[in-house]
Amino acid sequence: KNSPSGEFFSWTGQVQRIHRLAERHLLVVQGDVQLSPDNLLGSESFSIGGGQTLRGFRQGARSADNGWRISVEDRITLIQGEEAVELLQIAPFFDVGMVWNNPSNPDQIENEHFLAGVGTGIIYSPVENFTARLDVTLPLVNLSDRSVNAQDDGIYFSVNYTF
Repeated sequence: KNSPSGEFFSWTGQVQRIHRLAERHLLVVQGDVQLSPDNLLGSESFSIGGGQTLRGFRQGARSADNGWRISVEDRITLIQGEEAVELLQIAPFFDVGMVWNNPSNPDQIENEHFLAGVGTGIIYSPVENFTARLDVTLPLVNLSDRSVNAQDDGIYFSVNYTF
């Protein structure tokens, strides 16, 4: 079998679509994919799990040579501030993804390689360029190597300020 090396080819793609469904509903759809005919080093593999990729699982819960993920979220404005700025939103979402190694990769994934999670986020934007977000997620797949911590409990908190 071929061991992973620093010489490889991989194709990655990302897509994002934001669409206003109604006055207070904003649909956000995101997707990522990576395909490679080569066995990849860990730093080059496709990872799913965590607040930025697939909520409901710890960061990097699964990684492999190939993978995909899709996230669908409906941001519903509860309180609108001045100039139509979304002050408080609730965001139900569904995340799903899958990873797999090439057959010649000696490091095969023996446990769950398809993950899915569903949850709700609360997004608070009290001033321009500042956002706080809390996501609570229910994993739809039970990982055999799940541990006890906030990430494995599907709780994520982030604060962003742009300048």
